[in-house]
Amino acid sequence: MNEQECELCGAAYEDGCAECGMPLCADCMDDDGLCPACASDKAREEAEGEA
Repeated sequence: MNEQECELCGAAYEDGCAECGMPLCADCMDDDGLCPACASDKAREEAEGEA
């Protein structure tokens, strides 16, 4: 089995970003299972949708 590391901090990989699949540990993943880049994209899309 291939041991992956979190793309952001190098800790043990827990899961991938729900959007882009970037390997992330639980600490770097947000509550929706997204990496920071996808989380900010999602937040921006939601803000634009409400405007």
